[in-house]
Amino acid sequence: MPIAHRIRHRLHPTPLCLLGLLLLLAAARPAQGIEILAPLDRTVVREDTLLILGTATRGQRVPWGVRSAAGLLEDEVRADWGDLFEIFVLLDPGLNDIRVGDRRVRVFYAQGQEQAPPGYAPQRVHAGDISRCEDCHDPVSRDLLDGGYPWVCLGCHVVVASNPGYRGAAEEAPHFRTAVAQCGRCHTAHVGTDPKLLREPVSALCSRCHAPYRPGPDVHPAYRKGGCAACHDPHFSGYPAELYGPETELCRRCHDTGTAARTPHPPAAEARACTRCHDPHGDGDGLLAPGGAAVCTPCHTRVDPGGHHDAVSGCETCHEPHDPGGEPSRKRTATACLGCHEGVGQGRTIHGALATGCPSCHDPHRDRDPAAARRSCGRCHDPAGDPELRSLHGNLSVPPDACTLCHPPHASQQDQLVRGRLHAPLRQGRCTVCHGGGDDRSILVEDPATRCRMCHSLRPAARAGRARPHPPVADGDCTGCHDPHLAVLPALLRGDQPWMCGRCHDGVLPGAGRERHPPAAVCTACHDPHGGGGPAFLSTPTPGLCLGCHDDPRDGRREPHPALDDGCVPCHDPHAGYGPALLRARGDAVCLGCHDRDGHPHPLDAASGARLPGSAGFPVEGTTYACAGCHEPHASDRPGLLVRPREVLCQECHETR
Repeated sequence: MPIAHRIRHRLHPTPLCLLGLLLLLAAARPAQGIEILAPLDRTVVREDTLLILGTATRGQRVPWGVRSAAGLLEDEVRADWGDLFEIFVLLDPGLNDIRVGDRRVRVFYAQGQEQAPPGYAPQRVHAGDISRCEDCHDPVSRDLLDGGYPWVCLGCHVVVASNPGYRGAAEEAPHFRTAVAQCGRCHTAHVGTDPKLLREPVSALCSRCHAPYRPGPDVHPAYRKGGCAACHDPHFSGYPAELYGPETELCRRCHDTGTAARTPHPPAAEARACTRCHDPHGDGDGLLAPGGAAVCTPCHTRVDPGGHHDAVSGCETCHEPHDPGGEPSRKRTATACLGCHEGVGQGRTIHGALATGCPSCHDPHRDRDPAAARRSCGRCHDPAGDPELRSLHGNLSVPPDACTLCHPPHASQQDQLVRGRLHAPLRQGRCTVCHGGGDDRSILVEDPATRCRMCHSLRPAARAGRARPHPPVADGDCTGCHDPHLAVLPALLRGDQPWMCGRCHDGVLPGAGRERHPPAAVCTACHDPHGGGGPAFLSTPTPGLCLGCHDDPRDGRREPHPALDDGCVPCHDPHAGYGPALLRARGDAVCLGCHDRDGHPHPLDAASGARLPGSAGFPVEGTTYACAGCHEPHASDRPGLLVRPREVLCQECHETR
């Protein structure tokens, strides 16, 4: 179809020569007061017919043109109905650039499933056809009919109260009088991109009268989905705050928490229960109104907001706010506590009080001082008035907050509710065995070693004086290593052996780059802790001690390393050394402690004695060759402790001549 036949417009018949003259005049002077009512700029349409509706001075001829893939079409139209003009255009697929006077709109005609460019949106038309102006406007004056807003709109749009109990008229409601009565403040009367022809998003329109709402990441999900209109009727509902229904009923459309509560929270019985604790416009966890425990403390006055651990951000961490009688019953079980306090109640022996719940000893709302829980032992246990307890504690007075020094409050890995293994007299309640008896007995023992020797004997050789005692033993400092009452470790040691011994003996603990000898984790595997006759109080002299775990490296070979005459420790560190062999020094430094590199028959690097330079005939310059690459460190059947015959060993690096 020729492009000239694809356009029709409302104007009076005009001779072609006069029409050309008018076009030239229109191009020479700019049109005044031209507005395009429809379509909007950057509009997507699905039909090829488009109505362009605009205003201009009455009787004014308005030039217009359409540029598309098919070419450029130009014409003019006269505003001959009041100050309105209409142009009907058949669009080409794709982008159509329309200019009317000095105004411009771009329309994309999408056929089928074709995607529009970014920024283009479908156009919404009031009542589906804005060419029927006389439905809303007086045909002569163009004023709104029926006295203007809102009556002209109420001819088609009905506003009624959704609250069956509302007895007033809609136009008497405050929101209706101040906002709804001016329909044009929120809605555009002709075309728009919003389905309801809103001029802006709902929340932006509401912010014109209400305080601007700037939500954060924890905004009410209903607001994120639908803005203010998700809960409020933007016109009129008859409920407070123009909600769509009663507050609790409206909330339960999305939230089912507490609807089947066996023991509902008392505020849930009130008409505005939800907003007593929650701020629907808030931006915090759970949309709590003041935030944290401050929501609960106005009613629950006994609760100290800072009484629990700082990690508890609010009461809802432990309590179900909508069904406080449901499971978990926070006051009667330890379920809530175990969510944060892991491991409580795990052990061979469990404190019986745990069966009644943590609050039997702890006040989760007011205890700021842990000592308060320790003093709570006296509620059930009376060491002074209970004869059995008094006897078990040696008839000694026990302060009320000292129980947890020996007894864990929740559980123990021992057969009794104690922190560790008990010293035998203490387990039998016979404190007087060590401390003495009588009214003037002293808690402190002046000579602990003498008391210890009453039951504990050292090795016979040590008692007979044929062996040297360990200095702490000689000084009578038994309690320096052993706890006289209870301990977790065997022999009532105060700590693990490497730590205990390392307080006095250097080199027991691994240093930087050193690896621990596995038996060194238990010092008494090799040493007698109280004394002995050999060096370092070894239980067996070396190398016999080492050969208890390691095979004899000599193994009947003819050439043993002479260093073995002094045992293993000259080369190996028995506690922690370098490399898998636990050498006392890095690399070949151990060998060079006895062997002079200057007398070695093979040329060695003068700097380290272990680097063989390529200039001496070795294949790779800079390659490090350890002594053990050629020599056996313990024993060999060959002279020089060589690992292989000399000629075979040389040919590994040197070509045969």
